[in-house]
Amino acid sequence: MEELHVKVVIDRIIGIYTDTYLFDGVIHDTLCIMVSVRIISGNITPDDDAEAYEFFSKKNVLKKKIAFEGVKKGIEDYIKSTASFPNLTA
Repeated sequence: MEELHVKVVIDRIIGIYTDTYLFDGVIHDTLCIMVSVRIISGNITPDDDAEAYEFFSKKNVLKKKIAFEGVKKGIEDYIKSTASFPNLTA
């Protein structure tokens, strides 16, 4: 994950979600592939294209503003399918 300077291993695919957004009067399609990963090396450090990072409890993550409905759906699906959210506290 180049934006955060860590190497990860994919545990599983959560799902594939589509969405759209309007920019400059044009509707753009998006494709979001949500995966569950484990960090295997590195320390999380934002790069120039990521200002910061933050962890949220599964109880609070969906209260945050999420830009794309597909991403929100992926988070919901992950929470429903697991007993805990990796690296997050309840």
